[in-house]
Amino acid sequence: MAIAEILSDRTSLVKVEHMTHEFRSGRGKIVACDGLNLMVRKGESLGLVGESGSGKSTAIRLMQRFMRPSQGKIWWQGHDVTRWSERRLKPYRQKMGFVSQDPYGSLFPNRTILGNVIEPLIIHGIAEGPERMRRAEALMDRVGIAAIHQQVFPHELSGGQQQRVAIARAMALGPDLLMLDEAVSSLDVSIQAQIINLLQDLKADLDLTYVFVSHNLAVVRLLCESVAVMYLGRVVEFNRTEALFATPRHPYTKMLIQSIPRLTDEGVSALPEDPGRGLIGENSGTGCAYAARCPLAVERCLAEAPGLRQLPSGGEVACHQAK
Repeated sequence: MAIAEILSDRTSLVKVEHMTHEFRSGRGKIVACDGLNLMVRKGESLGLVGESGSGKSTAIRLMQRFMRPSQGKIWWQGHDVTRWSERRLKPYRQKMGFVSQDPYGSLFPNRTILGNVIEPLIIHGIAEGPERMRRAEALMDRVGIAAIHQQVFPHELSGGQQQRVAIARAMALGPDLLMLDEAVSSLDVSIQAQIINLLQDLKADLDLTYVFVSHNLAVVRLLCESVAVMYLGRVVEFNRTEALFATPRHPYTKMLIQSIPRLTDEGVSALPEDPGRGLIGENSGTGCAYAARCPLAVERCLAEAPGLRQLPSGGEVACHQAK
């Protein structure tokens, strides 16, 4: 979808407009997000992919308004929430659940599993007494946590069980949108499949929307209808999922997809060559941030940063050379 369409669309669940965020360090400022324009429609999940340091996690924390952007706006169902106070944000956050990469670290270690799931209901004053208990028990049953585990503590559960509890807690307030930050990356492969199946079922049964951050492009392909590829705080390619995997346009997107391990007659496929990998983040000039690593880079790429442009074949790409 073109940027103009994103900014004018009124059917979105959450939308960010020219969102920029800077962190200060001893070396100066670090731009974690740089002029992002993203939109998430209800019922359509968005995948954010890219290497570590590309700004994916910062982007979803800004969307949740855990931080206020340095520049730009954040919209929720047509309301500009960018400058809202913590008091005004409370009902907004009820509609937006969060599941982190580390399930154990996200749970209260000194509370039972039942206590962890009930906590959001207490904070937001939803239901009381037996009704609150029934609601929490129903959530745990829905995500596959047996009744015998409800009175144990997080450290007594496996990683997969802990993540099911984290999902139940994220669902406690009846959100429309779940933010999932590498939600399966710390789990064994077989457990990953179970959690992915659970997320697919929840999405279908409850008409949920996901923003799914991941290094694992195969998981994003399963769960998301569209994908935004991020590099050093910017979106460099955006498209519907199947179109992006079938015909990636940006050299960085191609490199990411080629990096997915495949079994061949000779064994596991080799990683693509990336002679500029050591230069990540060093290009701070006016040109394309990916130029130092790009096999297609020309003089224009070093002098002029490409903006997202729509291609005749569909999708958008920030690359002078992409066709």
